Amino acid sequence: MIILDKYIKQIKIDLVLLDRYIIVLGIL
Repeated sequence: MIILDKYIKQIKIDLVLLDRYIIVLGIL
């Protein structure tokens, strides 16, 4: 369960980074 929790947190971080990346591309 601990490993799964870390995996979920990593996915959330990746989604946030992807979100910012898309916003930056939108600005450019």
